[in-house]
Amino acid sequence: KAIISILTVLFLSAFTMAPDHSRLISGTVSDEFGNPMAGVTVVVKGTSNGTLTDLNGAYQLQVKAEAKYLEFSFTGYDTKEVKIKNSSLINVILQPSIRELEEVVYM
Repeated sequence: KAIISILTVLFLSAFTMAPDHSRLISGTVSDEFGNPMAGVTVVVKGTSNGTLTDLNGAYQLQVKAEAKYLEFSFTGYDTKEVKIKNSSLINVILQPSIRELEEVVYM
């Protein structure tokens, strides 16, 4: 019984020590003029895994290996979807939303 217990513990510990196959994605988000954008929401598409950009427009996000796309969103700007591929650095430029601008003009 002692051998079975030891083998069970070794077997279970092998699973907890296995790598989680995640990686760190980082980058910056700027507007159409190259100005850094603070407070942009960055999420792995279809999940709740996300973060916000800092005052310099920079972000870091740990993503699972199966993650395919990042979504970048900010009020008044078009949401941008970017394919992750093998990239660990993804810089994004957001464009103002025409619809939001029209709404502001007619108010």
